[in-house]
Amino acid sequence: MDLQTRFRVTSATATAVRPERADRRRLDHLRSTSNIAVESHYFIVKLYLESPLPATADAIRLYVGQAEIPKYNGFIGGLYFRVYDPGFFEQHSGEAIYVSFDGSTRIDTGAVLPQRPTGQARRTAAALPGPRAAALESPLDDPAESRLPTKAEVLGQ
Repeated sequence: MDLQTRFRVTSATATAVRPERADRRRLDHLRSTSNIAVESHYFIVKLYLESPLPATADAIRLYVGQAEIPKYNGFIGGLYFRVYDPGFFEQHSGEAIYVSFDGSTRIDTGAVLPQRPTGQARRTAAALPGPRAAALESPLDDPAESRLPTKAEVLGQ
């Protein structure tokens, strides 16, 4: 059986995650350099694989619709990537997830990007009083944020 037929996603989930220090810096950077309505948390999209991630000499390229996911990581059940811009879900929810082993041929994984999780805090820097930089100084002061799981909890690490 070749790599292309072994790479099947059995399910895809999206979870809002409490940011760590590096994630807060990334959110602050996006907030200050773009017109993106960045929230005070980010999302992890997990792709559960039917079999272990194939070992290859070249990196597997991951796509959601036409958008390439430049950075992803593995976890015990498959692989995951972070989404800092909640608009990514609006643009790509329901689109097929593809992989490419050679950079040109895309293989449908059998999964689609889930919708943005509902019921999560939707606080943005623009909606907060005071200067934008103060928006994430103390993210755990927000009770909704403190209830979000950590990355380690979401990945089962």
